[in-house]
Amino acid sequence: MIRPLADAGDDVAELWLARWLADCDHLGELRQRAAAGGYHALQELARRLAERNMAGELRDLVGAADLGDRLLILRAARDAYSPGMEVTRLCAELGDEGARHGLIRWLARTGHLDELRQRAASGDEYAQHWLGEALSQS
Repeated sequence: MIRPLADAGDDVAELWLARWLADCDHLGELRQRAAAGGYHALQELARRLAERNMAGELRDLVGAADLGDRLLILRAARDAYSPGMEVTRLCAELGDEGARHGLIRWLARTGHLDELRQRAASGDEYAQHWLGEALSQS
């Protein structure tokens, strides 16, 4: 009953269908609807890919999207429950400042000092701060 409404362009039906497809793990149909321009399908697909730490497919999704959709994808991926560090890294690479800060804090807390040093050496002041914190702890 909901598919015909969604197919007819009913925004609420599209939202409900996208959420149902994601919850039921019907990623194939979710991908099709997102590729056909479904805003809610794209958002739910990005969330599911982030939750599963499927950074490669998420990167492909971002690469194929226009600017507005890229922002939607990044926001959905970042808001996903417990995104993996690869997704956080991807969001940081694509310019998400919150993700960059999260990545740098994670690097410092988990002892990935080589990458933290590289980021600090490239002029990242936030990385410089956290490198100093990490070195003072050791």
